[in-house]
This record gives sequence, structure tokens and C-alpha cells, in this order.
Amino acid sequence: MARISFPAARIIWILLLLLIFVVGGTTIFIHFENLSLLDALYLTAETLSTVGYGNIAPETSEGKIVSLILMVAGASVALAAAGILVGFIVEGRLLRHFGARRMIKQIEKLKDHIILCGYGAMGRRVAAILKISGIPFVIVEKQSTLIEEIRESGMLVLEGEATQEEVLRQAGLTRAKGLLTAIGDDVENLYIGMTAKMIRPNLPIVCRVLSDKAVSHLKRAGINQVISPEEMGAGRMVQQLLRPEVVDFLDLMLTPGTTGAGLEAYQIPDGCKLAGQKLKDSGIRERFGLFVIALRRAGAYIPNPGSDVVIQDDDVLILVGTEAAFVKFRDELAPVC
Repeated sequence: MARISFPAARIIWILLLLLIFVVGGTTIFIHFENLSLLDALYLTAETLSTVGYGNIAPETSEGKIVSLILMVAGASVALAAAGILVGFIVEGRLLRHFGARRMIKQIEKLKDHIILCGYGAMGRRVAAILKISGIPFVIVEKQSTLIEEIRESGMLVLEGEATQEEVLRQAGLTRAKGLLTAIGDDVENLYIGMTAKMIRPNLPIVCRVLSDKAVSHLKRAGINQVISPEEMGAGRMVQQLLRPEVVDFLDLMLTPGTTGAGLEAYQIPDGCKLAGQKLKDSGIRERFGLFVIALRRAGAYIPNPGSDVVIQDDDVLILVGTEAAFVKFRDELAPVC
């Protein structure tokens, strides 16, 4: 059973007291002043509101005593209601202020996180996936109703326009791993992407687009990862029809925590000890239990590379394996790569 909050309970008590005063005052005025129900109710309202008497005023001693009581009661109820109202305003503002300050401090501690701009229909889905994946992220949103919803869900949010450079910096753009724009406005997404590129030219950025024209604008701005929900949805529908098992398998592999295994990409940094070695000599499979299903070199993919392929600097290995294998792979290669 839902419990009534303390402020709501106070309001209910005040309304009940007000109702008691109205019913009691009206009844007494009918009895002692010989007034009709409407006149007695009118006199009670006049007395409680302390606006002063008009054509109807108490004439008996009993009526005057009741009027004095109602005047004091009316003033007390008004003061109590005003106090609750002011309390709501002040407490709400203070809570929002301190809550925002606390979140800003948490955001300042983030590193290698994702910045998600926009919390609309797509933004919600992106946030849910990031949350399930355990990837640190912060949402940049400007609508107050959505901001409250995000805070209540326990996610980090920064209030502001994502198109502004200062807001992106506050979201930790200089420390971020990447930026996602999920706003339903191509112009805003373009502006956000361009602003982020000015601050971090090499930052991975993925932008949502609604029109084909926006794709060319974004790519000219240096943003190559452009997502069209309609285009992706159409491709997904066709593949789901033609290769449902493959699509389902990829979904499982790309969703953390569903199979205990997954797909990951690993870029070979300059000076890594794996560079110059053949795949069969690298120990990736024998030592770590990972399989290289593809290799990306100079923008082109080599599917199912042979064991004699030599790993080079800047190669991107597409690996499949268990979560434990990936952890071991990263931990052991970190000091030498």
C-alpha cells in the first residue's frame, strides 16, 4: 500500500480542518443567527477569509464568539498553507541545487566515459544499453521534466544545451571515450558534432540523422559514424528475414551479460609487442582463448585472416571470446602495448 508523503499529509490535515470550520460555522450561524443555509455559508466564508462583513454580519453574542474563533482559525489556516507552499518552493529548489552540485562533482570524476546528448525515444534506449553494459556515461539534456526523470532513475545528467562548448566541457569531453548524439534534430546534431570535433578532433563521435542531406553535411564535418534509424531499421528487417539466426546470434554477442561471451575490437598501438608477429605466433588463441574473426587494416576489412597474416601497427583485431578471456588479454597486454 502506498504511503502518503509528509507534506501531502499536512495538506490533507489543513483541508480537513478547513472543512470542519466551514461545516461547524455554517451550522452554528443557522442555529443562532436564524440564517438560511446559503447566507450562513456566505457568512462563514466572509469570516474565515477575514475580508470584512458586507450585508450579512453576526448579531448575537454566540454568533460573534464563533466569528472570532473562525477569524483566528482562518488566519491560522492561511499562514499554515503559505508556510507549506513556501516550504515546497524552497525545499524543491534547494534539493535541485544540491542534487545538481552533487552530480557535477560525480561528472568531474568520470574518465573514459560516454557523453549521450538527448534523452528522447532513442536516447532512452541508448542509455538503457549503456547502463546494462556497465559503461560509465553522462546524459546532456535541456528539458527539466526529462532531467528529473533521469535523476530519479539514478543516471548522471547535466542540464544544458549540448550545442554549447562550455556544456560539453562540463560533461567531461576532454576525458571522454566517445560522444553520441540522439537528438531528433539534424541541425542540432550537426552543431554538437562540429563543436565536439573542435575540442577533440580525434574523439569518436556517432550522430543520429533523420534526412539523407544531413549525412553529407556531417561527413564533411569529419563525422564518419552517422546513424539513420530508418536505414538501419530497413537493413535489420531484411537481414532478420534472410538470416534470422545470424542476426539473433550477433545480438546476443553484442549484449553484455547474455551469453558470457562477446565481440570486441582491439587496436594495435605503436610499439605493441604483437606488431610484427604472425597470428599463429601471437598466442591470442592458444594463450588467451580468443579468436580473430576479422582484421581491419587501412580502412579495409580482412575476414577470417589466415594464421600467417602478420600483425601491424594500427591494425584493429575483431575478436570473439569469453568475458574472462578479454579481461586477461587486456590486463596482460597493457604493460607492453
